[in-house]
Amino acid sequence: MILTSQNTSEFHNHLWDIRIKIVTLFLLVLGIISLNTPIMLLLSLVFLLLLALYSGLTIKFMLTRVTVLLPFLILMSIPLLLGGGISEIHYRYEFVLLLVLKALSSFIAMLIMVATQPLEEFLHALGQLKVPAPLISIIFLTYRYTLLFISEIKSTKNALQARLFKPSLQNNALQVYGEISGGMIIKAIDRSDLLYRAMSTRCFNGTMPLDNPKKICKKDILTSSIIGVLLIIMFSAERWWIM
Repeated sequence: MILTSQNTSEFHNHLWDIRIKIVTLFLLVLGIISLNTPIMLLLSLVFLLLLALYSGLTIKFMLTRVTVLLPFLILMSIPLLLGGGISEIHYRYEFVLLLVLKALSSFIAMLIMVATQPLEEFLHALGQLKVPAPLISIIFLTYRYTLLFISEIKSTKNALQARLFKPSLQNNALQVYGEISGGMIIKAIDRSDLLYRAMSTRCFNGTMPLDNPKKICKKDILTSSIIGVLLIIMFSAERWWIM
């Protein structure tokens, strides 16, 4: 999955408490979206990249995740650049640049938020932040089903390669695609039915059990305060010096 963490053994020493990290990065994303100058957005992106490296994420890990976002950015940028909604081409380039920088910064912040600890700890932190229990269950089940879907695609691809299947747009190939899609839908329905029965027999009521919350340390508050001060400095610089 896009936001899957790296080897969990690399993340035993978290940068700061997961709960305050989620709140801080969420507010940071809101602040970055409010910035309106390329210079400040570029500085915020560089800061988030440094923060991601300090949190334990590697350049390779971030690049493999960002490549998933790039097609959407390209499809978003081309109509804006070629469209006639904005009269001068200079403003079109600047507008697209702002959108791309905001999207990349928000994506890196999301990676730091989710991928720097195991998913179970992230879900526990959401529960301790009083996020509705059904929403937490939906996030967990979506994560598990995404992994199953990826595994199913890989096994299907290997099976087709073993049978010397060559992808094309001919009628025979399209029939194979249709049969595979239908089979995957039927498997998904069967798995969802089995999952529902398993959860019902275990008396699952939509609420995941949570651990007792740990105490937030002064170091955690200090880390979030530093990030907040940096965001205020960027807002001030954009308002009084750049604009």
